[in-house]
Amino acid sequence: MRHDEVKNGKAPFFGVQLRLMLGLFLVFAVSLAAVNLIVTNQIEQTYEEQIGNDLQDLRANAVIYTRQLLVSGGLNNEEEGFHDIAPDILGQFLSTGYERIAAYTTGGILIDRTQDDLFGDGVGDDLQQAVNGRSAFTLIHGAGGRMDAQFSCLVEIEGNTVGILRFDLDYTARRQ
Repeated sequence: MRHDEVKNGKAPFFGVQLRLMLGLFLVFAVSLAAVNLIVTNQIEQTYEEQIGNDLQDLRANAVIYTRQLLVSGGLNNEEEGFHDIAPDILGQFLSTGYERIAAYTTGGILIDRTQDDLFGDGVGDDLQQAVNGRSAFTLIHGAGGRMDAQFSCLVEIEGNTVGILRFDLDYTARRQ
């Protein structure tokens, strides 16, 4: 206690009150940050699950389109047949509103794509996982809140993997 505070008969309550307010503010700020982190994490997890469900539906459609085109072309359910009808599969998806698609062999070699600059020359993690036998997607967060999903799905007909389709999908509007 300072000498002048004792002399005036005043206790140093202001210092104690200030410390108490700062301590409570700190506890409140840390709690708010923790709740924000938990809620944000839960929203992102739910969002990724929704995207995963959407992409499984897309994969089912890819199998249906491929099967129909193989049958109508009189081709076998083999990789050579997929290679032959790849441009038709891409055309089918283009007609339903998907603009950025590529077809690959089961080994990850590009067969055809809807745009020359699509996916560049690099192999993404999702494509590598498809080559290894698992459909997968990669979320890419860009500037301005942009979010894309790159999805590589195995096309399996009657238990036989005939190729890989890779999609680049814009989820920005849905996320916002």
